[in-house]
Amino acid sequence: MNVPARNKVSYGPRSSRSPTSNSYSATRDRSDALAAAVAAHPSRYRVLTATPEIPGLDGRKMSKSYGNAIALSMTADQTATLIRRTRTDAHRTITFDPEHRPGISALLTTAALCTGIDEQTLATDIGDAGAGALEKFTADAVNDYFAAHRRRRADLARDPEFVRTVLRTGNERADEIANRTLDEVRAAMGTTY
Repeated sequence: MNVPARNKVSYGPRSSRSPTSNSYSATRDRSDALAAAVAAHPSRYRVLTATPEIPGLDGRKMSKSYGNAIALSMTADQTATLIRRTRTDAHRTITFDPEHRPGISALLTTAALCTGIDEQTLATDIGDAGAGALEKFTADAVNDYFAAHRRRRADLARDPEFVRTVLRTGNERADEIANRTLDEVRAAMGTTY
């Protein structure tokens, strides 16, 4: 049985769809050039932090879509309520064990980020006081940490025209920087025309 080929497209022996074509080589060369540009200026392209991923209150990465994030717009009471809802376990002694105790460990990490005290030390300090004490400590630490930010946010909310001006000025500056960066990338990749 002969079935006619439908929508058969021939790209030819050295087309851009073939991995052995010149365009593949050019793409690889451009990719290498971009990698070299990033390597030459790592501080421009990388953000290094002691906590590359902040855990949410359930142990997964913090995300609004997961519903495990603490928002700056929350009041102190809303923050405390959210922290108290964190799933913990029945073990009285507080230990830092992200794999087996994700809720407890997430609370310890959140408190550590806000206080500057490492998780192991916090766990030892709270010890046998239990999850309730850890939740209270974490809520207090988060609320203390965000207090100045929340006051500033409330001040800004009272002056929306100032906020619009700052955003407009920031957008203009960001556009200038982005255009300069794109020009550098195009030059490094050899795509300036």
